[in-house]
Amino acid sequence: PPLRPYANLAVNRLKRLVGNKVSILAFAKKKMDSRGRTLAKIGMEGRDVGLGLVREGVAIVFRKYPFAGMDKYLSVETQAMSESKGLWADPDASTRAKALQAAYERERQK
Repeated sequence: PPLRPYANLAVNRLKRLVGNKVSILAFAKKKMDSRGRTLAKIGMEGRDVGLGLVREGVAIVFRKYPFAGMDKYLSVETQAMSESKGLWADPDASTRAKALQAAYERERQK
């Protein structure tokens, strides 16, 4: 799948950023999605690590479950898209990401 390399890049980047350092998890109202993935923000040294991954274009905003600060995430994602960062520079990956975004929005509207 076109997004797999970017998912792997995001995981590796997250490991390098956080590693064994002290981090803060801020859980959403719903702690797990339907696939068993944790829904949380990771904070480290006063930074929102997930927001940084979105800014780099290696992660997209999971829109299905609204969360505090979602508007900021969406704004940063739009900027990464307009600047063709990370996956947004790859036509196949960006097409798949946009399809996922639309699916998440539909799910959220239910």
